[in-house]
Amino acid sequence: MAATGSGSYEGTLTETADYTLKWLVTKMDSDSTTLSKREDGSWSCTSTGNWLCNTKKQKIEDSGTWSDTRDFTISLSTLTTIAVSNDRDKAQIGRPTWLLVNPTQLTEGGTVLRYWWVPDADAKGNTITDVRYGVGAEMANVKGIQVKVWSLKYNGDTLGWWDNADNVWSKGPATETILYDPVYGTQIGYKYSFTADGVEVDGGTWTENYSEDQQLVDSNLSFTAPVTLNVQPGEGVTMSVDGTDYSAGQLPTKFDWGIGTTHTLQVNPTIKGATGIQYVFVQWSDGSKEASRTLAVAQETSLTATFKTQYELTVDSSLGDPQGSGWYDANTKATFAVTTPLAAEGFMGTLGGKDIFDHWSGDSTADTATASMTMDGPKTVKAEWRTDNTMPYTIIGAIIAVIVIAVAALLLMKRRGGGPKKVASVASAPEAVPRISAPQPPPSVPSTKFCINCGAQLPAQATFCGNCGSKQ
Repeated sequence: MAATGSGSYEGTLTETADYTLKWLVTKMDSDSTTLSKREDGSWSCTSTGNWLCNTKKQKIEDSGTWSDTRDFTISLSTLTTIAVSNDRDKAQIGRPTWLLVNPTQLTEGGTVLRYWWVPDADAKGNTITDVRYGVGAEMANVKGIQVKVWSLKYNGDTLGWWDNADNVWSKGPATETILYDPVYGTQIGYKYSFTADGVEVDGGTWTENYSEDQQLVDSNLSFTAPVTLNVQPGEGVTMSVDGTDYSAGQLPTKFDWGIGTTHTLQVNPTIKGATGIQYVFVQWSDGSKEASRTLAVAQETSLTATFKTQYELTVDSSLGDPQGSGWYDANTKATFAVTTPLAAEGFMGTLGGKDIFDHWSGDSTADTATASMTMDGPKTVKAEWRTDNTMPYTIIGAIIAVIVIAVAALLLMKRRGGGPKKVASVASAPEAVPRISAPQPPPSVPSTKFCINCGAQLPAQATFCGNCGSKQ
């Protein structure tokens, strides 16, 4: 601990002190505890003008040492001082002790009652008054570890160290901050400063400046803090804590860990649930997004690993390049689609036949190729198709019509041409008297002939009619 004070009036006085302060538990029962306060320190002083450095023995000195021991008995139920070992501390009896607080009764931003040296209207006497201290939190060094601790703070006027011949004390603004560990509520730090002005003395006034700083060096207390771990939602989720697995049924779990210790926490990024359901890690309740992390304990902590629920969408279709299958966050919109129309397979497809999407079945009855729905559970949709052969049938019908027309035309032409034409011949009249004639050469083969069906003239060697197509 270190304290420094200075004052000035027709000269200056400056004092500096360094000391150690120990609190020992000398007695403990169910209702109270007795603490022994021991101070051992050294001081030094410099002065000018009318000021003199001295001790209570009025011996002029500029440095020295001191030791002091005092006992305080504290009620454990009320944390008030119920007995002291010397008269100068008797004003503390019946008042809340500065040495201990109940951490469970503190609320950040609230207030607690403590006593303080507050000047009255005329600043006469060293008056002690109960005042409200504001409750806050800050980081402090506890046995070499940065820990979040409780802080009680007072801002207001205070009495200084000096008074005049009329018993009027100096006064001025002061700031006091007391730090307490978050587990036991034991005082572990102290800061105090003020600037006070004295009243007029022989035509002048004096001023005082003072500051004090205490820091915890060591303690035989083992500071721990409760840490509660949980998962949300818990179904099927497992958390590994320092290599040990805890199922959802074992969570939440509270651990009592030493302040300043570190622990490894891990959850799986993705956890399979029932069919079509999975849980995906989002973050820890303190904002960390690391599924595997290290926790350094500095205070009471509650951590929850948060997961989001996802449902699977299955899009089934034998055609049309189905799209949309996958995992979706619960209660979000999922869009699914197929490509339509498509050319039909085989001969009909070459003639323009098509497979056309008709509607969805399963968990959707939409009749559009692209549709959407809310994923409030696992979903399956199937694309139903119909075949459109309008174009092939049109083409085939047209071909058949052309053939029918051609055949009809040929038949009509045949009917208009009539039956086969006959060649007339003239017979020679018989002679009255037969006579013998010389032998004649065989008759010549005609170079043309006529169709036996339509009568058209044909080459002599033709076996088919080029006009009606009939066989000769």
